[in-house]
Amino acid sequence: MPTIYDIDFSKFTPRMLPPDKRFTRTVAWVNVLLSPLQYLRDIWFGSYRTGSTAPTWVNTDPYPKYALVKYSNKVIYESLVDNNTAVPTDTTKWRVAQQNFIGLSERIQYNGQKIVLEYAMNKWFGTVFRQPPNTSDIYITNNSIPVASFRVGITEEKSSKVGLNSSTEYVGTSSVYTVPSNFIIHCPVATFNALASTDDQRTKIFRAFVDQYLPSGITYTITTY
Repeated sequence: MPTIYDIDFSKFTPRMLPPDKRFTRTVAWVNVLLSPLQYLRDIWFGSYRTGSTAPTWVNTDPYPKYALVKYSNKVIYESLVDNNTAVPTDTTKWRVAQQNFIGLSERIQYNGQKIVLEYAMNKWFGTVFRQPPNTSDIYITNNSIPVASFRVGITEEKSSKVGLNSSTEYVGTSSVYTVPSNFIIHCPVATFNALASTDDQRTKIFRAFVDQYLPSGITYTITTY
């Protein structure tokens, strides 16, 4: 449905000119004057607000000036020259057009709910989201969190000392207590491996995206299949 943000100056121009001034050359001249406004509209109210559909950069394709591409870090770049074969991080040949290919109007709706987070992860990492009961490429399984119990003394001096993984006396039925994560993220191994060269780097990349949508205190692990 059209909104106030959907402005096309090429259609706007002839409508705003007086009828006796709507010559082809006059309309073309005014369109040239308004082209910077159209460019800014397309950047801010287009790709920034609703998202970019720019194709992924391919190192064998020469790109014309003003062409938009999505690079591996999910940033949208605009070509500054014709026949551009340089890597998008080359600031002499490319400029950053958008820091995120997902539109602002969509990103503000992301949160830590299972189905929403599954959708967000699959879109960000380029995999397939499927509506339940079907399983998405990247999906979540929740863990059952056991109820913790503590045995303490009558006075502070006689109470058990309880740490993160152990205690001086029994906690529940064991002297060692392990805190399970709230849920597990399952990711295709090919997708996970393509993120970086080491598991530590891959995990950091994954968590950099997921952590921003989770409430404080919620923990998770990442596994591949």
